[in-house]
Amino acid sequence: MTEKIEEAISAHLAWLKNIKTAVLVSTTMSKASSDPELNTKLITKIESDHQCNFGKWLFDTNQAEIKESIYYDQTVKLHAQFHQQAASILSLAFDGKKSQARSLISSNSDFIQCSEQLLSILEEWKASL
Repeated sequence: MTEKIEEAISAHLAWLKNIKTAVLVSTTMSKASSDPELNTKLITKIESDHQCNFGKWLFDTNQAEIKESIYYDQTVKLHAQFHQQAASILSLAFDGKKSQARSLISSNSDFIQCSEQLLSILEEWKASL
């Protein structure tokens, strides 16, 4: 289980970097926003906390040890919040509202705080094993 949590931490950091990069690099947004249908599909996929590898592991597991952990519920909550906020931020960027999207990835934003809380709970969970 430690390995899965380490993978989740790595994947989360990669997602965070990709989201920040997508918002900050305007050429990425202008290319993506040329196909609104594709954008909608992408936003829907990002919003779902069951689609990423960590979400699949988190929700599809039959291991009581995982679901009964004191860290499970908080991890599920923060993971869902992260996905919802990421989708909202990218939606703004795709809609050409880049300054709003940029403000939502600033260091004191709810999104970054959620991300840090998720990383913290994952580190605590890993340390408890």
